[in-house]
Amino acid sequence: MNTFEAVQIDNTDTIWVDKEGPLKNPKYFFKWQGYLGAVVCVRLKNSDGLFRQPVACFAMLSDNSQETCMKRILLATAFALGMATTAANAIILDDPLHIFCDTCSHVTIGGNDITILGGNNATNFSFTASPDSLSGNLQLKVLIPDTYAQSVVTAFGTANPTFALHAGIFDSGKLDEFLGFGASPTNPVDAFTGAASVLTGTTVDGFFVFTDDVGAFSAPKDGGVVTPSQFFSLADLPIGGLVAGNLFLANGDIVATANSSFGISNVPSPIVGAGIPGLVFALGGMLGLNRWRKRRT
Repeated sequence: MNTFEAVQIDNTDTIWVDKEGPLKNPKYFFKWQGYLGAVVCVRLKNSDGLFRQPVACFAMLSDNSQETCMKRILLATAFALGMATTAANAIILDDPLHIFCDTCSHVTIGGNDITILGGNNATNFSFTASPDSLSGNLQLKVLIPDTYAQSVVTAFGTANPTFALHAGIFDSGKLDEFLGFGASPTNPVDAFTGAASVLTGTTVDGFFVFTDDVGAFSAPKDGGVVTPSQFFSLADLPIGGLVAGNLFLANGDIVATANSSFGISNVPSPIVGAGIPGLVFALGGMLGLNRWRKRRT
């Protein structure tokens, strides 16, 4: 007997409805011997914004007819999640990657929960995993707001030659689907457009997407030790540009970066040719000019 049906409301959202109203998280509902049940997993989020191990996974089965069991299950689920939320901001989420750097900070910008890369911008960043360490092949992904001129996009590609520009503009749906595979958690475009719009001072609707397959990578668990060889650096990442990663596991799973852990640039990246070599060149030019002036005098 069908007691509910799926209703697609847009490209990313589906609600399941029966005569008593909509359901949430339909994948956690099941039938057993004519009765309807639900599985609830609760995960806590620390004050630093990082997710930890599930603290409770349990099944609830109605003891009444299918006419009334849905309401009982929904009320019990809401109560369980409500109690956990009171304790520590509970949330259900797949295990993600988190960006890591010394100056990273979790903030809310333009309605998006995001990670500011900070003073070092896109230099010396890495990734950790939750709830435990993960190993696989790492793919770096960079999103550049589509409001930038083509010259800015070209400059990034030139400064970072191992990155490939993906065809098209990521302006709808989810990033994994745009790249042609399925990953978890998913990264919808509107999780980043608000923050990019605020930082660039423009209305960002989408992104140019670069990817770089860097090879084998072991992400330590959150709070673990990140070694110097596990850090990456980028050049010419403009303000509002984002950095994240995908980890391709041996079992075929693809672990993406949590939306709130995408690193976003709030200062310009180092320019290729800048730094010590550029400074030496500039000082040499000044000394040469000074000698020329002295000869004329």
